[in-house]
Amino acid sequence: MLITLDVRQIRYFIALYEEGSITRAAERLHVVQPAVSMQIRKLEAEYGLTLFDRTSHGVLPNAISHQFYQICRGIMEDVEAAHHFLVDANGRVMGDVAMGIPPTLALGTVARVVNRYTTEFPDVKLRIIEGYSSSIVGWLESGEIDIGVLTNEYDESKFASRLLIEEEIYAVVPCDHPIARESVITGREFASRNVILPSRPNLLRRLIDTSFAAAGIELKPNLEIDSLTSVLELLSHGYITLLPGHDMSNLLGRLGLQAIPVREPVTRRKLIACYNAQKLLSKAAEACIRILHEELAVPGADGNAICRT
Repeated sequence: MLITLDVRQIRYFIALYEEGSITRAAERLHVVQPAVSMQIRKLEAEYGLTLFDRTSHGVLPNAISHQFYQICRGIMEDVEAAHHFLVDANGRVMGDVAMGIPPTLALGTVARVVNRYTTEFPDVKLRIIEGYSSSIVGWLESGEIDIGVLTNEYDESKFASRLLIEEEIYAVVPCDHPIARESVITGREFASRNVILPSRPNLLRRLIDTSFAAAGIELKPNLEIDSLTSVLELLSHGYITLLPGHDMSNLLGRLGLQAIPVREPVTRRKLIACYNAQKLLSKAAEACIRILHEELAVPGADGNAICRT
């Protein structure tokens, strides 16, 4: 029997199975919707069976589809392993790497990481996507990215993870703010001011809420904004916020902002590099995690570097 099943059909099937929507599957695969429909219908026609039930609410996998999905996942893992073997066999680091990072990391570190990585590994196409934690988790789950940088508030059991750095969270205020001259402030003093924080789904917000609650302090921010750029702009209007201390001294100085240590409570976060444990991590991805870890650990890059400007 001539086998006509190919890797593309398997990829399209997996995308549709996991997304449950032709529209979302097409977006994930970066193709037009008819291409997805055509490949699935072709697959069904070649084997004389139905894999999905078409409904007004989308496509629903049937019993055959559930079993076929498990086989397809194993096939794609083997295909990926074969790809990495052939790439690694010539001793060169090649391929594509996509990494999702939070805005706070993008502001302070990403330029150094990209410049060093592209210099050391010119044959690798590096793609950086900036987003908040909920987006990064979604990209990891869908396979949109190979590596996602998250905080320790995330359930690490879902993915494999490696510690990158542990850092302190500081109050960030305008240099002309009444508390800007303070060498340290308490959590209660911070909570009594006009506060901007990310919304509750954000992992940094969850970490902050947990830390302050343990100290008996309920944070009631005046504004909840999931845009770091907007938050930094609004600080000049009398608001204050909490941000990780790592490697942001130059940025804060340029923006006329001051970082102040917060005590009672002291809040610290761990940055972790997460990836799918079921997939073989390529040499290119391994190198990306290594360089990110090394650049985050450079001397003077911890939070104490920005306590006073």
